[in-house]
Amino acid sequence: MAFRRPVKLDGGNLRNMTDAEILLLQQEAIRQYGLNPSTTLTYSNGGGNLANIPDYRLQAGALATGSSPWPSSGGATTVTVNNQHTLQARALAGQPFPQREANSYANFSYPVYLDGGNVRAMNTQDFYDTIITPAKDYLITNEGTDDNLYRAGTYTIHTTNSLAGATLVDANPVFTDTQADVTAFNTGSLPEVQDQPQTVQEYFLHRFDPVADIDFVPPVVQKIDTNDLQVMPSAMYSSLAANNIRWNVDNGADYLGTFTRYITYQYVVTAGAGAAALPGTTSDARGTSMANNFVSSSTVRTEQPNSTTYYSQTVPSGTPSSYQTWNLIIAYVDNGGTYQ
Repeated sequence: MAFRRPVKLDGGNLRNMTDAEILLLQQEAIRQYGLNPSTTLTYSNGGGNLANIPDYRLQAGALATGSSPWPSSGGATTVTVNNQHTLQARALAGQPFPQREANSYANFSYPVYLDGGNVRAMNTQDFYDTIITPAKDYLITNEGTDDNLYRAGTYTIHTTNSLAGATLVDANPVFTDTQADVTAFNTGSLPEVQDQPQTVQEYFLHRFDPVADIDFVPPVVQKIDTNDLQVMPSAMYSSLAANNIRWNVDNGADYLGTFTRYITYQYVVTAGAGAAALPGTTSDARGTSMANNFVSSSTVRTEQPNSTTYYSQTVPSGTPSSYQTWNLIIAYVDNGGTYQ
């Protein structure tokens, strides 16, 4: 029910692992998660379950025609394009806890630790406190430094479909910012096509890749059938860490159900209309902020195509400004959906 310092074999002697060696065990858990993440984001064409990111742009009013100058033109109107393209899934949500008996490491205990003059095996809660929960905490914290080492298998936003150290989730953008093409609206003859958009920026979803390898020192464990102490095979430790962190990310029972936090993603407004502080205290904004730029002003253009006909049309004009800014966040929530 607490942090326990694992033991290693050093020259035939049992010795406590250093903090650096424990960190390597945590990093291996992160690497294993990055190889097969359990909470995933995929692209969906309008069927996503993360928040819709609306794209707003101004379009021209309808052409007004009259026999004398100048007919009254209707105002410009707003076009809204919904971008609800991100689908979150938790593969292991609600699944039974991964008991050792059903896995390749069934004959090995959790790592052992020294307790005075005794050698004891960690229980599940100890293993979570020492390895799994700290590794999971790294997954959601402070993107930007050693992301492949600490945030493997989690997601970020980028303005291109290529990002070093990450895999593109889908060739389609999760958000496309468009705005009125002011130049097009203010050149040429009337009537203007009412909706003349231009793409300002596309935003793509990427997943951080894991590092190729972690050179960790495998811990000493107890063999269940003989009670002998031995070094746990590295592959067995990797499987143990993988199964436990994947289950924990999806179900969040850090301490055998007494404190529940699982990882989730969401899109939130961080600047402009409707902006609020990031929810909870664990939220981390991931990647590039997604700006919805909007041309809000308009002007009335007039034209006389012949001696008896007069045109008026309201068209977008002026300089665009940022109306809203959205971010992808990663955070802990409890099983009631409250951000932690």
